[in-house]
Amino acid sequence: MSSSKPPKTRTGADDASSLQTLLALSLDGRREAVARDVRRRAPQFSTISAHDLADALDVPEHWRPGNEWSFTRYAPIVSAEEHARYNSPASELVYLIEDAVSAERFLQLLKHSEPLDDADDPSFAFLTKVERSRLEDAIAEKQMEANESNGMNCIARCSVESDSGAVLEFEGDVEDDGACINLRTPYDKRAKRFTDLARCRTSCW
Repeated sequence: MSSSKPPKTRTGADDASSLQTLLALSLDGRREAVARDVRRRAPQFSTISAHDLADALDVPEHWRPGNEWSFTRYAPIVSAEEHARYNSPASELVYLIEDAVSAERFLQLLKHSEPLDDADDPSFAFLTKVERSRLEDAIAEKQMEANESNGMNCIARCSVESDSGAVLEFEGDVEDDGACINLRTPYDKRAKRFTDLARCRTSCW
């Protein structure tokens, strides 16, 4: 179990009762009980705070994930238009694909992009489908570099297993100092609250 952690927050009477019920079991009994509970329509232990549940299931280093966790840094792949709304100058985005197009085509892209800086709702409709895909990938890659520099958008995942093979997964947001305050539990996974990385550029270790 984790040894260094912030003070526990006060839980409600029902939450405390559920936690005590769970802690009355052996470690493997707790894991089995939660594995069964996650599948129930009205789960008994879902209101236990994430870090208290992790403690009860002996999830290692859940306040500060370490070697037993896997890490993923991510940057959502967004449309060129969405990125341009919040980042200026919009016209300079085409430089991200300068090496991916011919010199003649790049001059055309520069001409098409000139009016974007004065547009309230910039549109990259002049891009081909392939050019758009390359540009949006390049934007995500650039955002990944910024996230790495600033310690942003990093999640950690860890699972524990019962003797019968039931797997219980946890996911946490890792702060720039390595701490994990926001932790998600197997109940969150069932509710599809784990981070969706389907449309993201990722780096894993």
